[in-house]
Amino acid sequence: MQTITPSQTSHTVSALMPDFIRSALTGEPAPKLTAQQYEELYPFAKAHDLAHFVGIALTPESDCGEKEKAAYIKAKNLALYRFSLLSHEESCIASTLDAAGIPYIFLKASTLRTLYPEAWLRTCSDVDILVPQEQIKDALRALTTTLSYRLIGEGGHDFSLRTPNRVHIELHFCLTERDAKSEKYLTDVFSVASSGEGMQRHLPDDLFYLYLVSHTMKHFTLGGCGIRTIADFYLASEKLGFTPQRFEEILTDCDLYAFAQGIHELAYVWFGSQP
Repeated sequence: MQTITPSQTSHTVSALMPDFIRSALTGEPAPKLTAQQYEELYPFAKAHDLAHFVGIALTPESDCGEKEKAAYIKAKNLALYRFSLLSHEESCIASTLDAAGIPYIFLKASTLRTLYPEAWLRTCSDVDILVPQEQIKDALRALTTTLSYRLIGEGGHDFSLRTPNRVHIELHFCLTERDAKSEKYLTDVFSVASSGEGMQRHLPDDLFYLYLVSHTMKHFTLGGCGIRTIADFYLASEKLGFTPQRFEEILTDCDLYAFAQGIHELAYVWFGSQP
């Protein structure tokens, strides 16, 4: 387990954040910090929506100041509360689209959180869902009429809505974003999706991974992707066997193989078994 001294900078302390996440994912012991180090880590952990990972690692023996301990515990409780809100909205969306006969695919954290030891650990700020482009108006009508969702914005591939509980919903009608090479695979996914409960559909494994890599690449080129995303790749590999090598053909065809391999390797540097 990595240790640091109080004289090291807060930047060095923030480098321990993956260790707290790895502890939650694998059961390995979490780092034990000094009171000063817990204080220095908190702004970084909060900014990246990761403070709850420290909160669940605290014990009565942790050398953490009362103010910081309260903040970490609050972050843990807030993560649980947000999860309950998002789960409620996902259930409402599913019931509404089922009744309207509109197929849908939950995206991003809504599916990735099932890979975590506890689903609430995978925090996110919204619900992402995909419907067929030809039924987008019907889906909007169903959500705004039945659930009183409010339309707040429109983009090139989705509509933004706000629920009465102030949860942000991104209703997608297209998966491709600035990536012409993956477009041929991600344009008509409902024709190859498998059926779930009600009108819910699921992406095939190769398209699920392609979309995860393509979406991560978009964020990476626009400024960077978060630590949570790297944890997603680690768990997709560990729990589902999803690796760049398994999907090499489709990733190579989309010029995404090298990027996927780099993310995969970083995931195991941060979260894999340590020598």
